[in-house]
Amino acid sequence: MYPGRVAGIEDDFLGRSVWLRHDQFLRDGACLYTVYGHTSPVTAIGQGDSLSEGEIFATIRSKARAGLPYHLHISMLWVPESIRTPSWAGVGKNKDFVLVDPLIHVAGKRWNPTTPELPFD
Repeated sequence: MYPGRVAGIEDDFLGRSVWLRHDQFLRDGACLYTVYGHTSPVTAIGQGDSLSEGEIFATIRSKARAGLPYHLHISMLWVPESIRTPSWAGVGKNKDFVLVDPLIHVAGKRWNPTTPELPFD
């Protein structure tokens, strides 16, 4: 969706998730992250790598849970800037992680830094 930097690749309850940090979106000491779950990352990516908008960095995981069709999870959240390697475990334990509706971003709307109380145009 947006260019970003690989903040981590995590084996988790979704199988494997890729966390991207979007440094161009900062507000109130937090940075915007996108998490792609149920993925098989390409072997060439690793933590700290920069990715361009639209760059292919993973495929949908080839093994779905029994009875479930193949699918992709997209989550977005504000993470305190002090946390450089977030994880799902941290989301449940840190009240400063704020989940964001990714559909707002998929629809092409972007955060407006001039009106932080209304986070999206």
